[in-house]
Amino acid sequence: MKLRNWIAQPIAVALTLIAFAAILPTGAQAATRPHYDMQATLSFGQAAMDVVQKTTFRNNTGVELPDLVFQVTPAYFDGFALDGARVDGQEVAAVLDGTVLTLILNSQLASGASIEVELRYRVTVPTGGGRFGRGGGILAMGNWFPILSVYQDGWDRHQYVDVGDAFFTEVADFDVTVTSDVPVKIAASGPSTGQQGSSQSFHGEGLRDFALAISDRYQLRTMDVDGVNLLAYGPNASRLDVYLAEAARTMRWYSANLSPYPYPTFTVAEVYASPTLSTAQEYPGLIMVYPALGSDGGGTGSYSEYMVGHEMAHQWFYSIVGDDQIRDPWLDEAMASYVDLLSYREQAPSTFDFYMARNLSGYRARATAGGDRPVNTTINDYPDDIPYFDIVYRKGAVFLDKLQETMGNDQFLGLLRDYVKLYADKVATPRSFLDMAYTRSGGNVPKLIGQYFSYGAFSSGKGYQLDVTWPELLTTWGSATASYRAGFPVSEAKLWLDGRLLYQGEGDGTATFSLGGVEEGEYILRLDLLDTDGALYQRAQRVKVTAK
Repeated sequence: MKLRNWIAQPIAVALTLIAFAAILPTGAQAATRPHYDMQATLSFGQAAMDVVQKTTFRNNTGVELPDLVFQVTPAYFDGFALDGARVDGQEVAAVLDGTVLTLILNSQLASGASIEVELRYRVTVPTGGGRFGRGGGILAMGNWFPILSVYQDGWDRHQYVDVGDAFFTEVADFDVTVTSDVPVKIAASGPSTGQQGSSQSFHGEGLRDFALAISDRYQLRTMDVDGVNLLAYGPNASRLDVYLAEAARTMRWYSANLSPYPYPTFTVAEVYASPTLSTAQEYPGLIMVYPALGSDGGGTGSYSEYMVGHEMAHQWFYSIVGDDQIRDPWLDEAMASYVDLLSYREQAPSTFDFYMARNLSGYRARATAGGDRPVNTTINDYPDDIPYFDIVYRKGAVFLDKLQETMGNDQFLGLLRDYVKLYADKVATPRSFLDMAYTRSGGNVPKLIGQYFSYGAFSSGKGYQLDVTWPELLTTWGSATASYRAGFPVSEAKLWLDGRLLYQGEGDGTATFSLGGVEEGEYILRLDLLDTDGALYQRAQRVKVTAK
C-alpha cells in the first residue's frame, strides 16, 4: 500500500479459533524454487550499491525457454545500471526495455533444466520519500533488485507505473550480504545471519521479495510474540515502542483467525517522508512507515494502529497468498483494508464503525463525482492513486463487508482461513476466490458479486452449476484426468499446475494430462472454463505430486 499525503494524515478518533499448523513447510514446495544470492557493496553517502546477484532458476514451465525475463523497478527512476550478464558462466545478450530486462539465452533452456544467472549492476537510490528513496539519513530500498517475472503461458512483461503497487512475483529464497563503507543498521525482510566487520548478512525463505531499509541513525527495539521476533527501526526511540505494541496486537489476531504468522521475524522500519509522498508499504516480513504515524502515541483506534494493521494484513494477503497486483489489485488491497477492521468489530465496535463508514463515504463520493467503476479494475485504469484508492481499496472493502454480512461471521472467517490455506506460497486469482465464496454459501452471493464486479461468470446474479472431480493421485511422469460437469455451454477448457499449462481443449467434460518433468511438491491445480459468451469460470484445488 503506497500512501499519498492526502490519505496519510493522522486522524484523531473518539473511542469509547482456531490456528492452523504452520503453512509454509519447506518440504511442501517444489524442491528448486528460485534462489537469489546478492553480494552488495554500499556507498552510503552516495546512496549507491554495487551488486553481484546470482539467481538459480529451474525451468518448471513445461516448455523450452529462449530467454529469461526480470522486472527492474529501479530503472523507472533512472537508478539502475547493468554492468554485465552471464548464464552458467557465459555472457549473454541483455535488453532493458523500460523496466523489463530480457536475457537472450545462448541456447534454449530445456524444461526441467536449471541454470545460474549472474547479474552485475549498480543501484542508485533517488532523493525523496517513498519505498525507493532517500532522505533524513535513511535509504528505503523496496523493489531494488532485478527479480524474475512470473511465467504463465509466457513471461509477464508489464511495465512499472507509479500507481498502486505494480509488482507481481512468486516465492523464492534469499541470501543477502551488504558491506557498507560506514557503520549502519539494516532492517531487512529476513533475519540476520551474522555480521563480520562491515558486512551484514540476511536470509529469507519462501518470500516474494526482499526489502531493505538502511540508516546510520537508526535505533532498534525488539519484542517476542509467540516465538516471532518483532523489530522496530527508527531515529526516534519513543515511536518504536508504539509500532511494536501495534504489531503485536494485530499479529496475534491474524495468527489466531487466519493462520499462524509464518516467518521468524517481522520488522517495522521508518523511512523518509517527503512533502508530497508519505509512505506505508508492505514487503514480506517488513513494512515501511512514515514517522508521523508513531507520533500519535498509538492505542486502540489510532491511525498508526490502523495503518500498521493494514500493512501487517498484507503479510497474509500479498505475501503468504500472492496475486497479480497489476491486473487484480483488489485481491490483496481490499482484503487488507477489510481484514484490518475485523479485529475491531469484536474488540472495539465503534472503531470498526468509524473506519467502515469512512470507506463507504469515500467510495460514494467518488461514485457521485462520476468515477464509479467495478472493483476489478487494474492499476492501468487509473491516472493516479486517488481514484484507485477509492475504488480498489474502499469499494472493495465495502463489498467484503457485504459478503461477511451475507455469509455470517463464522462462515466468512472460515472462507478466509481456507483461502489462505489453499493458496499459501502460491498465486491466487479473483474468480477462484469468488468461486470459493459462492460454493460455500450460494444464496445471494452471485447477485452481490454482480453489483461490485464485471466478471461474466456472475453477471446474471443467479450463479452457475459446476461440479469438478479432481484426480486422486498425481505422480511425477504420470498421467491423470480431471472431469467436470457444467451447467453452462463450455467452449474451451484449460488446466494449470501453478503456471504450467497441462491441458487445453474443447469443453467435452474431461481434461487428461501428463506430469512429465514435474517435480515433487505441492501445487495449485486450476481449471479454467470459457463459456460461449467468453465468460471465464475458475475452480482450484491444492494437490501434491509425489514420486511413483
